[in-house]
Amino acid sequence: MDGFFAIDVKTRRDLWRIIIQPLDENEEPYDPCNIDEIAGVVRIVEVKEVSKHYE
Repeated sequence: MDGFFAIDVKTRRDLWRIIIQPLDENEEPYDPCNIDEIAGVVRIVEVKEVSKHYE
């Protein structure tokens, strides 16, 4: 899932993840989506999914 990131819901051991996609000021995905370059400027994220990531 290029351009998407997962956040643990509770702890690293928990199966549930929130899948997000960083968006620019026009609400478009960053291309390329290099987290090291965009981390300081991202203000909008879209929640794509909440799921048991390993199922």
